[in-house]
Amino acid sequence: TALAPREGRHIQHGPPVPIPLDVASRHGSGSPSGDFSLVTDKFGAFLGGSLTDGLFSGSINTLPGGDYHVFARYAGDAMFEPSESRSIRVNVSPEPSRISVVPWQINLFGFPSIVDSPVPYGQPVGVQVDLAGASGVGSPGGSIVIRVDGVKNLGPYPLNAAGNAFVWLDHLDMKGLLPGAHKFVVTYSGDGSFEAITAPAANITIQKDHVIEIFVGTLQGNPDPDSP
Repeated sequence: TALAPREGRHIQHGPPVPIPLDVASRHGSGSPSGDFSLVTDKFGAFLGGSLTDGLFSGSINTLPGGDYHVFARYAGDAMFEPSESRSIRVNVSPEPSRISVVPWQINLFGFPSIVDSPVPYGQPVGVQVDLAGASGVGSPGGSIVIRVDGVKNLGPYPLNAAGNAFVWLDHLDMKGLLPGAHKFVVTYSGDGSFEAITAPAANITIQKDHVIEIFVGTLQGNPDPDSP
């Protein structure tokens, strides 16, 4: 059998890309059936499918970003032996990224809530960072850095498998996040499939602790009845 995907072109991560495959007998007649996979020289196998009358004419949108080679591997069936196609070079550029940064706190009742007003000094506070591609396909990898008040960088902090990260901000130093208005600017480094991006500043205001005044009154009279 012979298996040959058509030569690829420069594409962007996310949008569907046609992948027409054709498996045919080198000698004789008949149409191969069974399964195939696409294999890269960088990322291994990433797509499986089945042939219909020796053909596959679908599209895929999961090609990883980068410059690499891809070949098709046919598993064979009862009549036709397994085979591999020649490799083709593909260049997949990263797609635009989208970023969301939301400040959260643990409120006075011990429950998490979105920060929408000044936070008392010493109360736990952090930011939830969510990354995604414009196409909605796949999850960004890599890391984020947080710029605090334009003078200090925190991180890098790695993203999880879903493209998210949560960073506590109330332990910046021994004194914590001091009272006043603070700006936190999150920058995503990007990876092979998703572009770098910087979010608008997230604003958090820390208010001073309430002062608790304790008054001790002067004892009037003689508290000991046995005293003269």
